[in-house]
Amino acid sequence: MATVRRSAYLAVVGVLLVLPVVATFHQARAGAELHDARVGVAAPPIVVEALTGALSSLPGTPIDVVPIGTGALRESAALDRGRQAVADGRLDAVVVLDLTTTSDTLFVTTTRTRPYVDAVADRLAAVSEGFGRTLQLQRVDPDRAAASAWVPGVLAGAWCGIGVLGAVAATLVGGRVDRDGGSSLRRLALLLLTGVVAGLGSGALVDLPGLQPLVTLVAAATGTVAVTGGLVLAAESLLGLPGIAVAVALLVGPTLPLLTGVTPDLLTEPWHAIDRISPPTAAWQVARGAVGHADGSAAPWAMLAAWGVIATVTVLTARAMRPVEVRSATAPLRATGGR
Repeated sequence: MATVRRSAYLAVVGVLLVLPVVATFHQARAGAELHDARVGVAAPPIVVEALTGALSSLPGTPIDVVPIGTGALRESAALDRGRQAVADGRLDAVVVLDLTTTSDTLFVTTTRTRPYVDAVADRLAAVSEGFGRTLQLQRVDPDRAAASAWVPGVLAGAWCGIGVLGAVAATLVGGRVDRDGGSSLRRLALLLLTGVVAGLGSGALVDLPGLQPLVTLVAAATGTVAVTGGLVLAAESLLGLPGIAVAVALLVGPTLPLLTGVTPDLLTEPWHAIDRISPPTAAWQVARGAVGHADGSAAPWAMLAAWGVIATVTVLTARAMRPVEVRSATAPLRATGGR
């Protein structure tokens, strides 16, 4: 039975490793795919309606139009309003239509990566050409942004790595996590403390504009480290030591297509749908909010919290859920403290 179970583990890990490789090749061939990008449009209502209809004809739902009322404003005032909407962080992109000419202006925040900017500009330019118009691109520095466009991804990747390595190190040093309830609680507490330290270290590296952003950054790091490390401990406590490999494959797999140079919101389907519920993507989203690149939506925090609850409950109750064969096979390991 142990041989069968070991073979099953290896098969599962193999699938979890092969699937992301397939997804990466697929992503590289398909290119960036825009999903529900909120783009402001400063133009008369009838023009906004026509533009919305033209964008809705594009494959998928790449752009969600957000009307920005300009009323009877002059062109210069309309441009200022569109630029300010991006500078305030309310929108990542705003297009201002000047009906006195055939040229429009697209303002895009500098907190978005170049692939994202190109994806938005290409789709809007395709629609503009259909109306005989051209599009001029201008990048805007948000007022409260504290880092470059790639920093949230680097931070999220570092936090996830710290969580995984922390959980693995705890097992190597202290033995199996499910030896007793106290061991599980101590390791979860240690992950939380490690997350706080990682957050403070991140805050020292990123030039944040005040105390509140630092608190948010520390909370994001703490949650990410605790959740990713807790999921590794949960898989280990439920499946035995092979569970570590399963957990690492599940955490790393959804991020592998990102090596093609796109951000999570540019992944092609079906990988985009799968990646949306992964802890690393939730970590990237909360990191963007912490450094002022996003509006601080509660959705990614809720996703991290949900994964945290799953990990904690599994770690604390895994002893009763684990198959008898796994408990018996690891009994000598527990008796010697895992060494």
